[in-house]
Amino acid sequence: MKKARLSHLMLLIMLCLIPSITIAEYEHSTQIALPDGAIARLGKGSADKITFSPDGKTLAVAGSIGVWLYDVRTYKEVSLLTGHTESVNSVAYSPDGKILASGSSDNTVHLWDVPTRDRIATLKHTGMVLDVAFSPNGKQLAAGCGYLMQMHRFTPQKGDETVRLWDVDTRQRIATFHGHTGYVRNITFSPDGKILATGSDDKTVRLWNVPKGPTIKILKGHSSLVSDVAFNLDGNTFVSSGDNTVRLWNTKTGKNKKTLRGHSAHVTSIALTSDGKLLASGSVDKTVRLWDMETGKHNITLTGHTDTIKSLAFSTDNNTLASASRDGTIRLWDATTITGYTKGVWCFALHPDGKTLVSADWDGEIHIWDATTGKHKKVLKEHTDSVICVAFTTDGKTLASGGHDKTIRLWNTSTWKTTKILNGHEYTVREVLFSPDGNILASFCSEETFVRLWNVKTGEIIKTLEGHTENVDCVAFSPDGKTIATGARDKTVLLWNVTTGRHVRTIADYKDSIRSIVYSPDGKK
Repeated sequence: MKKARLSHLMLLIMLCLIPSITIAEYEHSTQIALPDGAIARLGKGSADKITFSPDGKTLAVAGSIGVWLYDVRTYKEVSLLTGHTESVNSVAYSPDGKILASGSSDNTVHLWDVPTRDRIATLKHTGMVLDVAFSPNGKQLAAGCGYLMQMHRFTPQKGDETVRLWDVDTRQRIATFHGHTGYVRNITFSPDGKILATGSDDKTVRLWNVPKGPTIKILKGHSSLVSDVAFNLDGNTFVSSGDNTVRLWNTKTGKNKKTLRGHSAHVTSIALTSDGKLLASGSVDKTVRLWDMETGKHNITLTGHTDTIKSLAFSTDNNTLASASRDGTIRLWDATTITGYTKGVWCFALHPDGKTLVSADWDGEIHIWDATTGKHKKVLKEHTDSVICVAFTTDGKTLASGGHDKTIRLWNTSTWKTTKILNGHEYTVREVLFSPDGNILASFCSEETFVRLWNVKTGEIIKTLEGHTENVDCVAFSPDGKTIATGARDKTVLLWNVTTGRHVRTIADYKDSIRSIVYSPDGKK
C-alpha cells in the first residue's frame, strides 16, 4: 500500500508526538496579591521572560505587573510577587532554587526568598534592568542595564549601558563592566563561572573576565541588536541570536563556527537543553525552531503562537520546553518527544503486529518507535541520503528501505542489522513492496519506466518488468502473490505474471496518471 507522504505524517507527528499546554486564561488570578483597596485584578499583564525552577516544579513568568509563579504539574498559578513599580523584564533562580531575582524597568533588582515568597533585598541600578543571571555557584548576580520601548515612548530612555555584578550574600556591588555602546539586553555566565557574556543593542557580544573584567573578546557578526545569549554544556561554544539568525561561536577564539538560518524575522530568544544537544530559537515570525547543536541542522518548527516569541526555557530535566509570546500565552511542549524525533519525514510503516512504527527522514535516518507509548527506541543510520520508502514483510521479520542514495537495504527486525544491500537502480528508489509470502521485493525509481523484482534471500534481480512508456508511480501484488500490477504516468495499468515476468494485460481506461493501486481482498478486482 502506498505510504502517506510528508505533509500527512508531519501533521501526525505534530498532533500526536509534540503536544503542548497553553497557559492563557490565567484562572483564579483576579484575587492574588491585590494592592490595598483593590477589589479585583482584570488581566495578568504581559509575559516577557520565563524560567523554570531548578527542581522543575515551578515556572516563573516576568511581566508587566510582577512575577507569576506556576505549578508546572497543574498549570495553575500559585503566587504573584509584587513590589516593583514598573514592568518586570527578567527573572532568574539561584542554582539551589532558594532565591529568585527579578529585574525591572524601575531600575532595581529584587531578591525573593522562594519558600516564603518574601522580598529579602533590593539592588539598585542606574537604568532599566533588562536581564539578570546568577553565577553557577550562586554567589554572584549580574544585571544588564538598558531600556524597553513602550507604546507611549517615541525615543529610547537613557541608560548607563553597563553590567553590574553583586555579591549575593553581602548584597555589595563587586564590579561594573563598561564597554557596550548600546543597552545590554541579555547576560549569562559560562558553566565554570569564569566568563560573563553580554549581548547588546550595539550588535555585539562581549565576553568578560569574572569578577573584575576586563573584556576578553568582542564578537561581531549580527546586523542588528543581540537579543539573547547562551553557553553550551562545556562552555567551549557560545550561542547568540540577533537579526534573523542564530550564531555559534568558539569561546576561546571568538570565531563564528556556524550561522543558523531559517527564521523569516528577528530571532528574539534562544534556549539550550542542559546536555547541550538541542537548541531552541524563537522569533518575531511567531515560530519556535529546534536545531541539532552538533550538526547545526534545523530539526523541526513548532507553530501555534499568533505573535512574537518573547522567551524560551527548557526545564532542568529537559522534559519540557516553555515558550512565551506577545500573543499573551505561554505554551508548554513535551520535549521528550521533540528530542526523540525532530526531522522532516518522508514515509512511515507500521509493523504487522501493530507494536512498532518505523519512520524515515530527509537525513537518511530510519527511526524505530514504540507504537503504543510513542517512545523513540532506535535509529538506523546506514543510508547516505534521504530515505524515501520503507516496507515490512507480512511476517514482520524483514524491513526494506530505499531512497536518494539509489540503494535498497534489507533489515532484520529482531536485531535491526542490515542483511542485504541491493544495488542496480540508477536513480532515487521511490517505492519498495514485498510479495505476500515475503520472498520477492518489487521496486522502482523516480526516473525509470520499469519495475525490478528481487529475490529477498539472495539479493539478486529476478525480473525487470518493462512495458510502460513513462515513469512508474505505483505497484501492487495480488493477494495470492501470482500477479503484480504497475501504474504509470502513461495512464495505463499493466498486469504481470510474477513467476515468468511476462506482461499479461493492459488496462488503459484512464484519463490521468496512475498514482495508486490496490487489489480487493479476493484478488478479483
